Amino acid sequence: LYENVGQRTPRVRFGDVHVYNNYYVEPDAAGYVYSWGVGVEAEIVAENNFFQLADGIDPADVVADWRPADRLGDAGLEESGTMLNGRSRHHRVSLVAAYNAEHDPDLPTTVSWEPTLHGQIHPTQAVPALVTAKAGAGVIG
Repeated sequence: LYENVGQRTPRVRFGDVHVYNNYYVEPDAAGYVYSWGVGVEAEIVAENNFFQLADGIDPADVVADWRPADRLGDAGLEESGTMLNGRSRHHRVSLVAAYNAEHDPDLPTTVSWEPTLHGQIHPTQAVPALVTAKAGAGVIG
């Protein structure tokens, strides 16, 4: 659970990171900067993450590109199964596509590796309930 964190969940530089089964709750647009930061030689695979964003947070703002102009080809963010809670119901989104629609240059949507060491990847719609019931101090075990 990343609640009211505002940024760097994660901010990756020089690494391969698997981001899955996370529940992001951002209730305040004024304190929000971004969630997924892609830097030099960063390759993120994001699977089945659920975002609860306050009014005023553009889905394109969830991704931040920290690559310098001379290092654009050595990073990427491959995303699948992301859900965003709208006012009336949950719906699937591509936050990388939203970012790329508003920014140039585009952030690559593929990576050169495949995650192999991880726990169960749950259906995205189940993530909020699972995370709030099973994560946190004194709960993990």
